[in-house]
Amino acid sequence: MHKGLLTIAAAATALTALPTIASAGEALSHEYSVVGHQHRQGWLTTAGPDAQGRYSVAIDIADLDATTAAGWSKINSRVSNGAAQLCDISAEQPQIPGYYDGPARACRADTLAQAKAQLANARHAAAEGRPVTRLGFATTPASR
Repeated sequence: MHKGLLTIAAAATALTALPTIASAGEALSHEYSVVGHQHRQGWLTTAGPDAQGRYSVAIDIADLDATTAAGWSKINSRVSNGAAQLCDISAEQPQIPGYYDGPARACRADTLAQAKAQLANARHAAAEGRPVTRLGFATTPASR
């Protein structure tokens, strides 16, 4: 109980000290940066929107063997799932489940095209014995 009160008191003290520290510096800038939401779940990290309204996804593949057919099957599955997640978080998702409208189809096609180029580079790197650890792509929703 006392430890919790001590933590709260320390946090309150730190918060009251912040305006003093900021006002002691030079003139404050009134520019703000927009930081989007980032979420990591296993091998998939989604982020966005950034300052330009873009959403992105990073797919970890370091745990997969990119030199085998089984590894590529799993990589392709992750890419397909990652593209779906990216289009979902960027709101380019079907309004009716199972029915994909124009922006949703365009988002999916665009992200899979980005992924295809990266997959070709990853396959080439794996064939040369270079490590392949992560793939990523981004989208800006058409409605933005």
